[in-house]
Amino acid sequence: MIPKRRKQLIIAFISFIIVATIISVIFGLTHHASFTESFPFGLVGIFVLAYLSSLTSTKPIYMDIFYFILYMITSRIWGGYVNWTSWVIFAVTSGVMTFFTAFLRATFTKPENNQHQK
Repeated sequence: MIPKRRKQLIIAFISFIIVATIISVIFGLTHHASFTESFPFGLVGIFVLAYLSSLTSTKPIYMDIFYFILYMITSRIWGGYVNWTSWVIFAVTSGVMTFFTAFLRATFTKPENNQHQK
């Protein structure tokens, strides 16, 4: 059985996907753009990565290092490179995204509070 907290997070994530899809379709229709241009694939990836990593028994510090490297690589690929300040911006962005993903992972892995147990 899925714990109540995890079930609530999954329902919230599905709701987020539905709302993001509706907003993307409306944006696409009004700006004559495709659905994929405005859909927040990055946020979906963060949620999925946090959920999948919550199912593993890896130490949190290893997952944080993995997140940071992954986000640095993706920032470098899609963000472009201008000069050394780009790396500073990539590092700050990766740090924030790592913190957010680690927070979600911790939320997914928290045990259920059963205060009514005897």
